[in-house]
Amino acid sequence: MSNEGRNELFGEYQNLIWWTVHRNRTLLAALRVDREDAAQELSICLMAAIEKYNPDKGASLKGFIFRKLQFGILDIKRRHKPCGLTCVKDARPQFVYLDKPRDNGTHYELSA
Repeated sequence: MSNEGRNELFGEYQNLIWWTVHRNRTLLAALRVDREDAAQELSICLMAAIEKYNPDKGASLKGFIFRKLQFGILDIKRRHKPCGLTCVKDARPQFVYLDKPRDNGTHYELSA
């Protein structure tokens, strides 16, 4: 495929990138991934999908691109998956010392 044809198809299907980002905005926010960054990664997926498309396999170009963009979202999810302990921003752990008296002067009781 020529560069002009590829660029024309990219421009024609570019709106699917933002549609996919908007559709998965909750997931991207939970992963703390910027929408612009996700759109950039999906742009690369779109270019690869245009290059790899084979009309002989029976799928429409739009459907093929849509599936590749959804797999792109799954790749983003896999790369930004939170591992280990996660918490709310600015949250601090609280420690309770059993030998230190409470604010009212009483001690904690241990029950058996």
